[in-house]
Formats: sequence, C-alpha cells, structure tokens
Amino acid sequence: MNFIASQYYNDTERNIHIFSSALSQDRVIALIGGVFTQGNLKYKDIYDMLRIIINMNIHEMRLVQIQDWRYSPRINQQLEPHQFQSMTSQVYQHLPPNPPATNYIPIGDYILFIFNRPGSCYPEVPDLKTTPIQGRTTRASVTATNQSARSTNVRTAVRSRDGGCRISGFPCLNRRRGPNYKGFQVAHIFPLAYVNKDVAWKVSNRQAADVVTNAILLRSDIHDQFDDYQISCRSDNQLVRFERNGAPNVVLSPNPLAPTYITRPASVASTTRDFDSDLMQHHYRTAVLWHVAGYGRRLGQ
Repeated sequence: MNFIASQYYNDTERNIHIFSSALSQDRVIALIGGVFTQGNLKYKDIYDMLRIIINMNIHEMRLVQIQDWRYSPRINQQLEPHQFQSMTSQVYQHLPPNPPATNYIPIGDYILFIFNRPGSCYPEVPDLKTTPIQGRTTRASVTATNQSARSTNVRTAVRSRDGGCRISGFPCLNRRRGPNYKGFQVAHIFPLAYVNKDVAWKVSNRQAADVVTNAILLRSDIHDQFDDYQISCRSDNQLVRFERNGAPNVVLSPNPLAPTYITRPASVASTTRDFDSDLMQHHYRTAVLWHVAGYGRRLGQ
C-alpha cells in the first residue's frame, strides 16, 4: 500500500484518489484507494466504499481535498513524506467540517482522516480488507448452447423472468416460435467456483448456488464485464462503474439526477423469485475490493 507513482497503473482510470493522513510504519505515503466518477457519486457513496475496504472499526471519516498540487503525491513525485506529513498535520489543526453526505464529491486528490473514537484521529495507515475471490475464469458452460454444468430449469426460469439484459435493459426479441435468446446468458451473481469459500450461509454448496436467486440474464458481452466486477449494483439498485474504461459496453446516465438502475424483471407476473439482494451486495463489495481498494487491479488483470 506504500505509494509508488510508477506502479500506480490505474492512475488514469480514476479521477478520485484517496491518501492516508498518516505515514506507514516505514514512513512513506500510503494510497487508500480511488474510483472514477462521472459526477454521480456522493460523499456518502465514497464513505460507504471506504467502510468496505478499511479493516477497522470506524467512528468517523473526514475527506479533505488537496488544493495545492505540490502536496499531491500522485502529481508531485518529488514530494517527500515529511513534507506530506507536515501538510496533513496543519490540515488536521484546522480540520474543516464534512460536507453534507448527499453532496456530489468533486474530482480530485484527497486526504482521509479516520477517527476510531470521538475526537481521536487514528495515527496509523489502516489495513485494507481482501477478498477470497481473486478471479473468475472463463467458463465452458456459459454459452447458449452448452450449459451442461448448470441447471436447465434455472436457465429457463431466469430467461422467462427477466426477458432481457437486466443491466442494459436490452430486450430479448419475441418471435412466433419463441424469444430470441442468442447473445444473452444467464449470469451467476456469486461465482459457482467459490462456493464454501465465502457467504456460506447463502451458497453452502454448488446446488444451493445454482438457483434463480443467484442469477440474472445479461447480454453476453456485459456478462464478461459483470464477472470481472467492472460494474455492479448498490443496495439501492443503482448501477456503478468503478473505472473510466470499466464496463465500456454499459451506457450509464451522465446526469447524476437521473442515475441508471438495474432493470426490473420483464415478467412482473412471474412466480420466479428475483435475485437475492444479499448476493448482489456481496458482488458489489467484491467489486469495490477489486477496483477501489489501494492501487486497484494489478498490471495485466
């Protein structure tokens, strides 16, 4: 987590960059994380992401934007740790109040002050959480013609329930002989390969994971990007892209007052249960740990 600008390969994929107000134990500047915003992320959204990635009990957080580029470790690569710490100490002495949580956060570089109890700023760089899900391999069973490893009943039920891509809203076109599902795939929210490794109370075995509540219908190209956690869905059902070039096939509204939400099932009269919100939130948390925490994904990932 020690900040080395030459290894920050996701610099241009983000336009919000967050540094710890404290130096690491070996006295270097530490990057907490970063994300890309189209102007549609609020302070509350960023704090929610930070609570996902920071591995400690947090009483309060305070983000302060770095106004002078000379004190941005990302921009000024000649900045010495002691200079950065001197700046953060001065900011702490006159710490401004938090902007309203519902305000949209401006693009920029930020210092994060963490309070682990009232009036006490945490003096160390916090540990960042990790996830056991480190990759989702290409599946031989995801094509429309070969799903032998998965339940045909689940595929049929999810297709009928959703009637199109739940992220793009692109519908499956009807024909007299039946809907055209070519180019659409049933995507598992929690990966079958990781059953028994996480969220065991929901998916304790492969059979428990291969169910309609752990699946949505997606366009095949978006399915790949969903599996790579390039896009996910918050608890309020709003879709979030984490990188500038993440999920390029998904068009999100650039208007923060009109955000893009995951679509409702096409068949409102369907008796098939919709996806499990807890599993979708697990997907969202994993996406944040992959793409927001620290440097983000490594070179080549």
